[in-house]
Amino acid sequence: MSLAAKVVKAAMPRIPRPRKAVLTLTPSAVTRLRTLTEGPEPKVIRVGIRTKGCSGQQYNLEYTSKKERFDEEIKQDGVTVLVDNKALLSVLGSEMDWVEDKLSAQFVFNNPNVKESCGCGMSFMTPINTRVFSGSSRTRTNKTTSSPTNTNSPGSSHAVPSTHHQSTTLNLKPLLNFKAMAQPENAAMIEANIKHRNLPSTISVSAVNALHRDHVEKSQTLDKSRAERNRIAAEMKELFSGKKKPSGKGQGQDQQDIKKALEIKRQELMERGRDLKGLIQEQEQAVSEVEALLYSQAALIPNHTHPTSPIGPESAARLVRVHGQPRLNKGVTAYARPEGGEQTLSATTRSKALEGDISSYPLLDHVTLSRSLDLLDFESATSVTGARWYYLKNEAALLELALIQLATQRAVRAGYMPVITPDVVRPEVVQACGFQPRDEVASQTYWVTTVEPGTMNLGQDLTNEDTASSDRLALQQQQLRHSALCMVATAEIALAGMNLNKVLEESQLPIRMAAFGRAFRAEAGSRGAEVKGLYRVHQFSKVELFTITKPEDSDQTLEEIRKFQEDIFEELGLCYRVLDMPTEELGASAYKKYDIEAWMPGRNSWGEISSTSNCTDYQSRRLNIRYRTNKIVEPTTSSGETGARKQTSNSYLTTDFVHTLNGTAMAVPRIIVALLETYQQEDGSVHLPECLWPFMAGIKVIKPKTSP
Repeated sequence: MSLAAKVVKAAMPRIPRPRKAVLTLTPSAVTRLRTLTEGPEPKVIRVGIRTKGCSGQQYNLEYTSKKERFDEEIKQDGVTVLVDNKALLSVLGSEMDWVEDKLSAQFVFNNPNVKESCGCGMSFMTPINTRVFSGSSRTRTNKTTSSPTNTNSPGSSHAVPSTHHQSTTLNLKPLLNFKAMAQPENAAMIEANIKHRNLPSTISVSAVNALHRDHVEKSQTLDKSRAERNRIAAEMKELFSGKKKPSGKGQGQDQQDIKKALEIKRQELMERGRDLKGLIQEQEQAVSEVEALLYSQAALIPNHTHPTSPIGPESAARLVRVHGQPRLNKGVTAYARPEGGEQTLSATTRSKALEGDISSYPLLDHVTLSRSLDLLDFESATSVTGARWYYLKNEAALLELALIQLATQRAVRAGYMPVITPDVVRPEVVQACGFQPRDEVASQTYWVTTVEPGTMNLGQDLTNEDTASSDRLALQQQQLRHSALCMVATAEIALAGMNLNKVLEESQLPIRMAAFGRAFRAEAGSRGAEVKGLYRVHQFSKVELFTITKPEDSDQTLEEIRKFQEDIFEELGLCYRVLDMPTEELGASAYKKYDIEAWMPGRNSWGEISSTSNCTDYQSRRLNIRYRTNKIVEPTTSSGETGARKQTSNSYLTTDFVHTLNGTAMAVPRIIVALLETYQQEDGSVHLPECLWPFMAGIKVIKPKTSP
């Protein structure tokens, strides 16, 4: 450089180079970190690096309640993250993101310092730790996930690309209020609710409370052992760093004595550490066993029941209203009330029959009608699949599509978001929604697996010496567990699972969804006349309504869903009645439930065509679906005061569980039954209601192909 150039450069003002951010957080990472750290005892997450990745580094997260001297503090949108000083150079310039999809849930670090295709240090899973945060996510076994000096970390793993972390199982634990459940008055109410629902005596809140106490005691013992292990590790570190010398020796001891004393102390600490390692493994196993039993029993506790819901069996259902006049065969009487439910109605209604339109010709059932109209084929379906499967043909196929279109269009007009859902889901999601897919007594669930059925019974007669076959059996059983999925009985399950582990903003609520899907039901134990025809089948099409609301809005939302359902059935011209269902007819998740039954002239009886339920926070507690309230929480100052009125950068909004509601907008086969039997004519034809004409390819009347 010439002298002139040096003079010019020296004369120019020095512009400081902008400092590169150590770590930035995406909005999704901020949301997830807030979820992980909020609680009665505020905690902070520290990011560190360990040299165990295949390219020499691996991210590690740990909870901490204090900032170390040289930690770098990152504050963003009310969330604080600490970066260990040893990790600063490796983390510098990275972006921390939270990725959540159907197969994986993990933090991802977009790190410019990592160039290898493996990407060590780029991502890791976050296993659940209910003692620290109220969260739920997938876990996997990994030798690098546990730190020897920190047993309370939210997660770490070898950081391979996210596709390597995909898991086929979910670890969902119901986030129940065990403290409230243990209060005597609450326990008594829950026991009474179990009795009113006529549930098995094996479901007991006292058993759950006893298991919870046992779990707390064992967890506290485990925590003490872990704390002792950490203390020993810290003492060994100080001992060999020179910060701490063994006691009991004077100042004049020589180097040989000091080394000998250090070795004696080291042996003592190592022996104690080995003893603790075995003890901790036993205690961890004990905690895992009681925890599994606790959550399996807690999952059986049903939702609370609305105080106005009738108590008793189906016959105790309360009549809400009746719409329309039923078409009647000569000599048939249609009563407004449920059969045997006189005690739920007033004296003026008890013996009153509905005024109906008595037909001058016999009204046929839909199976007989469909033969002359050539609409259904049960015989071929029985040969191809089995009993209670069916083919819809000709106008019946169009009628199914028309009913789906009608319900979907009306739902979209009412503000529901249309959704097409998966027809198979993980069994954990089914159970979290209040169904019991693993009920061995009378399962209503179809299972799907990639394991060949002929190999499932392999090894039943194996001897202890047949090691190869035994290993093969164990492998196949493992494949079965990880590959098995459930075919949904209702789109409600997939819609609820769509919001798994999400924290919603209050401004997003209510969320209204309308989903078309297939429903699959094994219907184990069903017998009698109901199994004939389309009334009770193994597969059917359905349009399902699903709403997520704030807790204070769910009661009103239930009435709105019911009104929507009634509007559709009125438009179809059906005679129906609305029933407030009693306790023994409520599913585990239902707080309050309405059934809507249509009069089916050919069956000479009422038949359920729809229902709607308020599940309150039953499903959201099991799927960890919450919303951020407008309540601002300020951190406590050193003087113990909080700034409740002024929102600062460190303040955050509290969260609460949402309420979920579901309702059937259109259960196609039963509506077809009601329409065929209601609109049949003397010549065997069926006149379709006008609202369906636009979807029926110009067909307004279904005419017989043969004589009935």
